[in-house]
Amino acid sequence: MIVKFWGYFFLAFSIPLFLSSKSRELLLELAIDKSFIFMSGFISLIMCIPLVLINNVWRADIVGFTTFIAWMGIAKGIIRLYNPEIIINMASKFNEKSYRIVGIITLLLGIGMAYAGHNPYWC
Repeated sequence: MIVKFWGYFFLAFSIPLFLSSKSRELLLELAIDKSFIFMSGFISLIMCIPLVLINNVWRADIVGFTTFIAWMGIAKGIIRLYNPEIIINMASKFNEKSYRIVGIITLLLGIGMAYAGHNPYWC
């Protein structure tokens, strides 16, 4: 079930990022806004801490991968809360093409995880 959650989450995030130039422009603006970075750190922690508490399973399969993603989300949230300058420095190196590439990678990851979540062989 958590695999499906991540799959659909990545799909919902990637489709506007991949298809809409306005979404990419907005993300470029938000990526350097300290208040947005701080708030997104809280949101990341609110999303990922419960997922780690529910599914802290380290295996060499898709379930272990979801645990890894949740832990990376916690790390991202902590970095965003305590040192937003790192995020601003990284975001300043991105351009619209970079976000389009991130959108494609996230779209493929979302498709793969949504498929794995519906196929019991992978879970």
